[in-house]
Amino acid sequence: ASIWEDGSSERGFIVAFPKQNKNMIPSSKSGSQEVLEEEEEDHDHDEKIRMQMKEAHDFIIQLAAKYNQGAVYRFEMEVHGQQRLMRETIPVLDAGTDACVEVEIDE
Repeated sequence: ASIWEDGSSERGFIVAFPKQNKNMIPSSKSGSQEVLEEEEEDHDHDEKIRMQMKEAHDFIIQLAAKYNQGAVYRFEMEVHGQQRLMRETIPVLDAGTDACVEVEIDE
């Protein structure tokens, strides 16, 4: 739930998608033809992942609209010298709600 400064709250949900790092996957192929085939497979795989992410994003926006949400948040770790957790506000029903801010975590 989100708890606001005035003490009110609202229920919510989180949808998480892991990021894939293809550099962490060892390659067993060698030679120029195999490298070209692997690059083509990587491209096809990356395109498939992008399509799945877009479908999921579109579904989340439709779900948010169904439940009259003004916006949804997307969280992502950015690295600019140090890691920062960023929250992007994606408008759904309220076009004036787009923003991208760093999340500050109280310790």
